[in-house]
Amino acid sequence: MSFAGVSKATSLLLCITHAACQSKIKLSNSPTWTTFNSIRYWASPKFPQGGITGPVEPASFYFSLITQQVSGIYLNEANVPIDVCDATTFPGTPAKTSRTNQSVIAFAVQFDLWHCSPAKAGPRNMPNFWNGFFNAGFQAVLFWSAELLAQSGQLLGAAYFSDLTFEAKGCIAFGGTLYSSRSKPPDENTLFEMNIANLLLGSNATLEAVVDPDYEYWQQTVLKHSSLFLRRSIAWFFFGPC
Repeated sequence: MSFAGVSKATSLLLCITHAACQSKIKLSNSPTWTTFNSIRYWASPKFPQGGITGPVEPASFYFSLITQQVSGIYLNEANVPIDVCDATTFPGTPAKTSRTNQSVIAFAVQFDLWHCSPAKAGPRNMPNFWNGFFNAGFQAVLFWSAELLAQSGQLLGAAYFSDLTFEAKGCIAFGGTLYSSRSKPPDENTLFEMNIANLLLGSNATLEAVVDPDYEYWQQTVLKHSSLFLRRSIAWFFFGPC
C-alpha cells in the first residue's frame, strides 16, 4: 500500500472514533479557550477521565532555538550543559522548583523527538526521552505536530523493535492539525503560536491547557482484541521504525 493510501486509511479509521475537540488552551489573561485536535500517543498510558488540566511550559531545546531564546547548547543552573534529550537537565523544571503538585504540562515539538529517538545520529533512546519529562516533574507532555497529527501520533518515535512494548511513565498527547501543511490548514500552528504569545507576555500571563485526547491510536481501535505487543508489531511491520 502506498503512503498516500495508508494516510487515507488512517484518517478514515480515526473518523470512526472521532470526538469533538476536547483539548483546549488559553492564556490566563483571556477568558477565551482555543480548542485543538489531539491524539493519545501510542506509547502513552490512558489519560484520566476529563483529561489533564494545568499550566503549560516549554520543555524543548528546539522550541527555544526556533524562537531565538538560545543559539546552541546552554548551561543549566548547575553550570552543566543541558542534554537536549533529557528534560531532567533543563533549568526550572517542576522537580527543581518544588512544583510537582501543580500538574505542569510540558510542551515539546517534533524536532525534539526526531533528534532524540529515531535519528541515526541521535541517542536513539525513546524510553529515556519520554520518561525524562516525568522524572523532571511534569504531569503530562503536549507535543506539537505541525502536520498529519494522526499519523505522527501513532507512528513516530520507535528506534528499535523492543520499543514497541514501551509505555511511558505519564500521559503524552500529540496536538495539531489533521491535515498536511500543503493544504495550509488554519490550525497548523495554533499550539506553537500560543506558546510564542505566552513567551512574549512573560510574567504577565501563563498558558493553561486541558489535554483530553479526541483519538486513540489506530492499532487499538482496529485490533482492540489483540495484545499490545501484537498491535505494535503489526504497525512496525507495515511502517518500520520512524
